[in-house]
Formats: sequence, C-alpha cells, structure tokens
Amino acid sequence: MNKRLSDKVIIVTGASAGMGREIAERLANEKAIIVLASRRKNLLKKCAEKITASGCQSLVVPTDLKKPDQIKNLVKMTMKNFGRIDVLINVAAMGYYDWIEEQTYEELKEQLETNVLGTMELIRHVVPIMKAQRAGQIINFASYASQISTPPLTIYATTKYAIEGLSDGLRRELSPWNIKVTRVHPSAVNTNFNKKAKRHDGIDYPYDKITGVTKEMVAKRVIDSIYHPKIAIYVAKFQFAVDFVIFINRYFPFLIDLVFKSRVKKMWQNDRHHDPQK
Repeated sequence: MNKRLSDKVIIVTGASAGMGREIAERLANEKAIIVLASRRKNLLKKCAEKITASGCQSLVVPTDLKKPDQIKNLVKMTMKNFGRIDVLINVAAMGYYDWIEEQTYEELKEQLETNVLGTMELIRHVVPIMKAQRAGQIINFASYASQISTPPLTIYATTKYAIEGLSDGLRRELSPWNIKVTRVHPSAVNTNFNKKAKRHDGIDYPYDKITGVTKEMVAKRVIDSIYHPKIAIYVAKFQFAVDFVIFINRYFPFLIDLVFKSRVKKMWQNDRHHDPQK
C-alpha cells in the first residue's frame, strides 16, 4: 500500500490539530507528499517535523480560509513545489455551540466563510488542475450535522448541509474528468465547540463525550477512501442507532421535533445567563 501513494500530492486543510493533523500524520505512513494548511503556522511546523522524520515530504502553507489571497497562495505554492494536486482533503471548519441570537453577525459570518465559502474557493482553484490531469479526488467533511440539525448547533449544521449539497453536485459535475468527490460524515469528535460557547457563558457541549468517535477512527476511514473512493463515509461508534435517528428525522420529523422541544426548553432553562421563567 505504501507505494501506491508515494507520488500523490495531497492537500490537508485544518492540519494543525484534531482530525486534520491525524489524517496528515497517517498519510505519512502511506508515503504521500503532504501539503499542510491551517492558520497556526507553529503547529503546522511541528506536524511537518514529525512527517519529515518519517522520511516523507511535506510543505507548510499557513492559510486562513476566510482570506482568498491565502487560498490562492496555497494552490500556487503546491504547484510550484510539486507540479500537481492529486487529493484535496477539506477538513477545516469551526462553529459555535450556542443559540442563534447569542451569536454576533461576525460569528455567523465566520462560520459561513470558513466552512463554506473558503472550501468552495479552494475547490475552485484546484478543479482546473485536476481537470488538466484528468484525475483527482476531493474529500469534503460534511459531518452528521448535515443529516440532522440539532440545536444549538443550528448555524454549524447549516454550513454542513451546504457542504453535502456542494459535494453531491461536484461529484456529478466533475465525473467526466475522472475526479472523485467524497463527503465524510463523522459523528461528534472531540471539538472546540464547548470552548467557543463558553465565551458567551454558553452551554456545555456533551456530544463528543458520548458518541465514542475518535479522530483516529475518522482518519483511517478517510485514508481508506483514497484507495477505494466512495460517495459518502459515515463514522459513528453506534452506527445503527445514529442511522435509526436519521431515518426517523427524514420520514417522521415531527417525532424529533417533539424530543427537541423538551430538550431545548431544558437547555435554555439551565443556561446560566437566561431567566428560567422566560
């Protein structure tokens, strides 16, 4: 297997930490050439050092997905150093675990720019290269939030619904050029949602504590999908239970609505900065 990815140039966004970093480091085991992108240059360098120590090539390109010039530079530097792009893995995303009215306009904009517009802009620059190669793969992280929107992750879920639609459309749009598009739907992994909500004296984010999904599980499935491309990958420890809830949400949404009516009321009342009587 190692030889099969030894000449593949793979861009990983969100590579400074979490799932992105785990994917990047595991790609080093497959001897891929890895381009590391995120905002945090110091953490990217540490990841690159580990990859280099394993005998693989890597390139650090600090990139903020809210800045089109940095996205353009990411693609430019990749082509300058390696001359091709075989796989683009769009991991980078962020969100706030909080009620819509508690989020500022800038926070709403930040989620849309990072999770949707930045991803689209990067894909827009990569597609002509892959078309010229007549081959490539784009892997987009859509999350289980694109299957069932659960408050107070409403805005984040909105961005992930967009990524699911983008991925399905691109898969059909790019198929004549042998460009594969895969969407990844992890159940909640250890995230920074709780930390970000706390800045508003917000709500405790429990889901990453109960789903049992790890970044290692996700990374393994993503790398497997490079060898064996799929339309979609769903990662959940209790797959049947999650799929059952999604089935109910799709065909009997009123039942999910009833559950969340009670749950949201309880969460609202427990929220420290709200009056329980309201």
